[in-house]
Amino acid sequence: MSTARIKIKRLIIIIAVFIICVLPVFISNTYSTPNTSVFVDDSNLVQTGTVTASDGDTAPGSPSYGTQNTTLYPCDISETENNGLRQIIKTYELDAGESPDYIPRESFENGGWLYAFTDLTKKETPVYVTKDDSTTVSIKSETKDIDEIIGQLTPTLEYSSPDGFTGLLTLNIPSITIEAADEADTASEADAETPDELNADSTDVSSSYHTTAVYKGTLSKLINDKTNYSAYFTGMMLTPSPTPAAPLQPDDPAQQKSPSLARAVVISSCFALVCCLVFFILFRGNVKVYNLSESAYVLLGEARIGFTYPVINLTPFAGKAVTGSFILILNRNIAKRLYDKPVTTNYGGKSLQHIVQYNGGEYHMEVSF
Repeated sequence: MSTARIKIKRLIIIIAVFIICVLPVFISNTYSTPNTSVFVDDSNLVQTGTVTASDGDTAPGSPSYGTQNTTLYPCDISETENNGLRQIIKTYELDAGESPDYIPRESFENGGWLYAFTDLTKKETPVYVTKDDSTTVSIKSETKDIDEIIGQLTPTLEYSSPDGFTGLLTLNIPSITIEAADEADTASEADAETPDELNADSTDVSSSYHTTAVYKGTLSKLINDKTNYSAYFTGMMLTPSPTPAAPLQPDDPAQQKSPSLARAVVISSCFALVCCLVFFILFRGNVKVYNLSESAYVLLGEARIGFTYPVINLTPFAGKAVTGSFILILNRNIAKRLYDKPVTTNYGGKSLQHIVQYNGGEYHMEVSF
């Protein structure tokens, strides 16, 4: 009986290994979909009509794009819709050496609409540079009263610098300085007058003052004009053509429902792993077998004991055993489940029974044949 059980056990193991090795390949070949491509006859495809629009008066002539050597990109794109008229406006900022002839005018599709070029407008914007500057103004006055002198000076001064900057300068009041008129200039003017006039105007000469003031501000200069071009594209909604397109051959329903190859392999691999765990749990040894050899017990291997019919078969160890004395060790879980149950031990056609008395740890059974 023991030999028959060993053969059955080996047969089950061989079948399990065969299933684990063959099942993933079988499932992947069964459920994988072939990599087929659908070719569509483009002779029956619908060709949309072309829309042409003449350039406005402000649009220059279209260049020959085959010889274009400059690529222009819009700096801003906006979309407008007014009374059902939808337009896309592309704005280009051109430098002095760039030509608007290279602004793209080809039609394009966007969101189910076909947009065609309709107009090109131009807008020039001046570009200025600025700098801080100042200038000094001198005047003569008959008084040194600062309030009266400020009243004689203008609050602002229109000024043009030698390098081409212009602008409005503002009077800097703290910069106002007042000095007496130069004595030499006063004396030379007095020599030209008669003594009577000199005596008469002596008071005025002594009260002549020289005033200087500084005007400060920011000046600007035009360096060039920035040119912006706006290209207008008017949209038309694309409608399906009544001409039917070539129908595509539908896929086989079985192929549509079948999982992908990767999914099939994953499922089969998981199933094979579960089978391995089940076989490992069912057929792994749970009893350690020791045999007496030269007054010492030597481990021969592990045997398996079931719970429904607690039988330990030692016949497979007959080729290794030296004597007929064995010590069988049951782990704590096995001993607990077999507590107070008879365990049959078979060896060489003989059988012995032993009732397990669980003591809370590993359980040792000593049998001799």
